[in-house]
Amino acid sequence: MLLYNATVFRSETGEISGVFAAARDITEHLKNEEILRKQAALLDLSPDGIIIKKPDGTITFWSMGAEKLYGWTKAQAIGKKINTLLKTSSIVSFDKVESQLKREGKWSGELTHQTSFGRTIVVQSYWLAKFDESGQMVEIFESNLDVTERKDAQRLAVIGQTAGMVGHDIRNPLQAIIGDVYLAKMSLDSFSEGEEKKNLRESLDAIQSQTEYINKIIMDLQDFAKPLKPMSEEVDLELIIAELLATNSLPDNIQTEANISVDSRTIISDSAYIKRILGNLFTNAVQAMPKGGKLRLHAYRDNSDAVITVEDTGEGIPDEVKSKLFQPLFTTKSRGQGFGLAVVKRLTEALNGTVTFESEKGRGTKLKLWFTAKPPSNV
Repeated sequence: MLLYNATVFRSETGEISGVFAAARDITEHLKNEEILRKQAALLDLSPDGIIIKKPDGTITFWSMGAEKLYGWTKAQAIGKKINTLLKTSSIVSFDKVESQLKREGKWSGELTHQTSFGRTIVVQSYWLAKFDESGQMVEIFESNLDVTERKDAQRLAVIGQTAGMVGHDIRNPLQAIIGDVYLAKMSLDSFSEGEEKKNLRESLDAIQSQTEYINKIIMDLQDFAKPLKPMSEEVDLELIIAELLATNSLPDNIQTEANISVDSRTIISDSAYIKRILGNLFTNAVQAMPKGGKLRLHAYRDNSDAVITVEDTGEGIPDEVKSKLFQPLFTTKSRGQGFGLAVVKRLTEALNGTVTFESEKGRGTKLKLWFTAKPPSNV
């Protein structure tokens, strides 16, 4: 400012107004920059992913909320094309979105994005367009709210309703099939040994295995969706584990080892829930060892709490999927619906327990169930 005053006194009258105009312009520019900084700071306070982009999709502003939502920093995102960065998809064509923006100056709808971690999310997106004096769109303000959990909850509610409606109708014929297979196997025992008897037994075993798999799917769906009302009763862990190992038809290349301490053989819990939890963990362990291995079970006391571990020597869990392990509808297998471990978690928590795991790629997985001495609760 002193520099401008000195210049004024050395300048002729005609130059004074120009100097003051330049000074005002600089002052206004600084004020505008300060306003923009404050606006950006306010936008950064929002938990939503706020993005400003050019009409061609080039990102010019990336909020702190966007960093947390998508995983990319400002430096990584600014200058990139948003649809390329986020792998954007929508049920509405982008031509229609652009047409509405030009016509109304705004648009809202659901978009599917992918984060830097490879996670697919659904966002509720709100767009506002900025136009210049000639009516040309020059900038788009975009605010994205993560609604993935809400969408998943809605989908799970529909699945639960469907499971409840059809479960009974499906399980009745399944039980009839299982019963008929059992009777057929008994009748087969009277046949003379030979190739025909062997082939029939293999076919019956396959039918039984597939019906049991269908039955497990229905049970998982119902256990995940229905209200839980566990009982409080004396549970014989040794008896349950022996029964599961006997009825699960483990492959010949799977060795089993059970170590149940005397003080942990009996716990107060719900026997049906414990059986479902351990049954799902056994199934997961076997599937993790397609080339064979060892399944170890250990039950012990930690003060008054009961602890059960189920350990396999299988493939292990990749680091990138560990955070999703107990999420419903998530599975790394080509076969399955992704409810097995979600059901384990839900049933365990209904029994006032917790489930954790340790795993290393190529060196197996250990799941630990920890049950407090508190009675089970209704969920």
